[in-house]
This record gives sequence, C-alpha cells and structure tokens, in this order.
Amino acid sequence: MHCLREQVSGMWQFHLGPASSERSSCGHKTPDVASEYVEPKSFLEVVDKVLSIDLQMPNKAVLNGSAGTWTMIYDEGFEVRVGGKRYLAFSRYDTDDETGVTTNFCGETMSGWYHDDDGSNWGCYYGVKSTPVPPTNFSTEAEHSNVNLHDSPMLVQQTVYQGDDDLVQWLNTQQLSWKSKVYPQFVGKSLRSLVHMAGHRRQVSLNPRNILKKLLRTASLALARIMSASLPTNFDWRDVNGQNFLPPIRNQGDCGSCYVMASMNMLSSRVRIATKNEDKVVLSPQRVLACSFYNQGCDGGYPFLVGKYSYDFELVPESCAPYKDDPSSFQCSDACDINSLDTIYRVSDYRYVGGFYGAATEEEMMRELYKNGPIVVSFEPTYEFMHYESGIYKNSPIPEHMRKDTYLQWEKVGHSVLAVGWGEENGEKYWIVMNTWGEDWGEGGFFRIRRGTDEAGIESIAVAMDPVIVKQNK
Repeated sequence: MHCLREQVSGMWQFHLGPASSERSSCGHKTPDVASEYVEPKSFLEVVDKVLSIDLQMPNKAVLNGSAGTWTMIYDEGFEVRVGGKRYLAFSRYDTDDETGVTTNFCGETMSGWYHDDDGSNWGCYYGVKSTPVPPTNFSTEAEHSNVNLHDSPMLVQQTVYQGDDDLVQWLNTQQLSWKSKVYPQFVGKSLRSLVHMAGHRRQVSLNPRNILKKLLRTASLALARIMSASLPTNFDWRDVNGQNFLPPIRNQGDCGSCYVMASMNMLSSRVRIATKNEDKVVLSPQRVLACSFYNQGCDGGYPFLVGKYSYDFELVPESCAPYKDDPSSFQCSDACDINSLDTIYRVSDYRYVGGFYGAATEEEMMRELYKNGPIVVSFEPTYEFMHYESGIYKNSPIPEHMRKDTYLQWEKVGHSVLAVGWGEENGEKYWIVMNTWGEDWGEGGFFRIRRGTDEAGIESIAVAMDPVIVKQNK
C-alpha cells in the first residue's frame, strides 16, 4: 500500500456499522497476518449510519461543524479523531495472484474500527472518498521490498549472510565518524531473518515525505529553534542525576518485532520516569505481538498502531507474557490472567511528534524526549548498518563493485528504535539510540546517529505515548 496525504485529504463518507460494548477485529486476524496478505474489504452486513467528514490539509477533520484532527499512518492508512470518536482504517488494495500486480485505491478503505474516546461503543466501518481517486498499480516483484523476499530470484545467489570483511575494511578506511565490524551472530542467518530484524512491513521504497512538509512548518521551525535554546547540549536518560531510567537492552531475535519492542521500551522508561524509578516494570512486547489486530506480529508493524493498541487494551509485565521470537510458540491466550495482576498499564495518549505524520522536527523531538521521556523513531538503514560498531553513524555511498543485489532488499526496510538522548562530538551533533539486537551489538546495544540532517529518515516519523499505571482492586 502506498498513499500520500494529498491523495487522502478531502470529503469522505464513513459508513458505520452498529455500535456495541463488545470489541471486534472487524474481520482482521490477530495478529493481522493472513496468507497472501488477504485483508477484509470494505463491506458491512448492516450500515447503521453514514457520516460526511472533511479531511483538510494538513491535519484538520471537520464533522457537522465540529473540528478534530487526522493523520496518515505512514502510507498505509489514516486515523481520524473528531466528534468524540476515533476512526482507524487501512487504505484498500487488491493483488492479482497471477500477475503479481497490486492495485491501490487511496480513496477507499478496508474494513476499519471506530469507538468513543472513552473506550465504549465499539464498531466497524469503511470509508469512501466523495471525489474518486484514480487507482494506481505496481508490480509486487519489482517494488515490494520484503513481502515476497524469500521467493525473489535475486536471492538465488546467496540465501544466508556469510560476513563481508571486504566491505568492513573499506568502511573503516573511508569513515571518520564511525567504525564497523562483522558480527558472528549474524553469520549463517538467512536474508529473510535479517529483513525481519528491521520490522516494518515495507512494500515500496518511496519516501512519502514531500515539499509540502517544509512549506507547512517554516514558521513553527523558527519558533521551535528559539525554544530549543534552553535545552542542554548533551542529554541522556541513562544518566539523569546519577540514575538510569531505561530498561535492559533486549534482543528481538529473528522476529520482526522492533516496532513493538521499541514501543514497550519507551513506555517502560516513561513509567520509571513518572515514578522516579520506583516502578521498574519491563512491559511485555509479546502480548501486543500475539493479540493486536492493528499490526502484523513478527511480520512487522508501526509504533503508532502499538500506541493505538495500548490505548484500547491492557499492557502487562514481561512475566505475564514472556517474549518468544517464534510467533508460533505463543498465542494470545497463553498470557496470564490479567485479573490476577496487581497492576496493569495502558496509555492515555499516543501521537506523532509534531501532531501528525510528517510534522516532526529535530527541535520538537528533543523537547518531547527531554520533557516526557524517550521516543520511538524509525529510519531506513542501508546494508552497512548491521556492521556498525561505534561512533556517529551516517550512510556511506558504497562503491558499485561492493554492492550486492541480495542486500538491497534489506536496505529498503524500515527499522524502529528508541531515541534516549542527544549530544555533540567534535562539532557533530548526534542522537543516542537504543537498538534491540542485544548488548554485544554496537556501543553496548546502543548507537549514535547524526542529528539535525534527517539521517536515513531518523527525524521523519517520531512517536510518543503517555503511560497510565492502573492498580487493580481484588
């Protein structure tokens, strides 16, 4: 799926099914993984009402004169908050199994979800734009980056990673800001496993950021820079007044769970910050992986939709749903009885930093991180990133003779991580970022990446969530 904001904005007709106190998956799987990626189309047996909602640029939604907000969810769908309700749906697409051609319908949605802001009155809906949007086609094999990766003829040459000493040697002679090495734990892994380590279910290599983003924010950028002048030059949640507010480094293994693991790391950190390190819970990514119908489990997903799940459903400690990087080894029903827990967790808000997708800036990210805690960021690492050892990372233009078509697929996959601070070294600004590839990768499980230049898209899609601690009465 690939839809842009300008294709989605405009007047829509939302067809709502009956509301109920019972929550429904609206035809999606749990998690939302289906053979051949079959998704529920825009169909309801009963339409209870039809609403006309105007989605205005860049993020204003209007229903019967009442104003709310909306945002794209990357390029796959959108969420609308207006009239005391929240609406979430993915844009519609159809795939021809014989030709491999996918048709995008950016003016229609799949079956989606709606509910009242207070979590009551749940229902299903679908949307149709009043002004038709011409469908667009693209070839699955030519433009999908990892949906059919394991079937691609490009992988015949090399199906497992064997290390790349020549590239590492070249990188270490060319780079001044960071060092690289071959990691033994990656050797022997299939290319599919390496792709899973970068857990967005990316399907096209197009960057949805555009000129409009810069035009919209000229004035706000100037104001943000004035405000950021009061922020420190160096900041790190691993050491604030001598205390570390971060959970332990984790290893996601072969599961494409970076999007949910980074999100749970963020919420675990923010609980520690809110309680002054009295509550050091490690929140379980496994419950979200197994139980959410908003994301695709080990096949990837998006942090914003983890926030949506955490707003709608309960989060639990790791002990209640231990992490398994094999999706078949843990079902949603395997989690402990939530009613047996003294404490559960939720979120009171989830949002893109800047207010909507595409509105983040370096300064706004710094302020959110400093005021409320670590934030989830996503970026598009090239093949060389897996070799990072230390220093301030930035992409390198790899010579053609060292490029391998086999690895270009991995280059196109988005990866979600946790920004925990920032700093400067020899005049170069950087973000401090927690990865989920274990303590023996990078700088003790962390890496630094150039800040202020949107390196590899690191400043394009930042997500924040506000945790809520719920004490249960027994």
